[in-house]
Amino acid sequence: MEWDEIKARWPAYRTSCARRWARISDRELDQIDGDRGRLSRQIQEVYLISADDADRQISQWLTADRSTPGTEPGVSEDDAVPGCGGNTFHGEPACHSGYMDDEE
Repeated sequence: MEWDEIKARWPAYRTSCARRWARISDRELDQIDGDRGRLSRQIQEVYLISADDADRQISQWLTADRSTPGTEPGVSEDDAVPGCGGNTFHGEPACHSGYMDDEE
């Protein structure tokens, strides 16, 4: 994937970056604005790693993105939210939306 595409579609990739590098603040992600060098420097600063390690992480992130065409950039099956798994109760989905649902 060409970095120009990431820069052009930064709002979509920004969300993926926020998931991958959760310690980078929203303000910092806004300032990165699709600039690979800025992203690398921010990863180095926040995670206290070398430039080579930051670049390696970015490359791995890009490779993971390429492995799931047609999906949101950088999102893998590991990011999926578990569902009901087909479980039903009297024909209705047996899911709860929260642990306090049953309390009055």
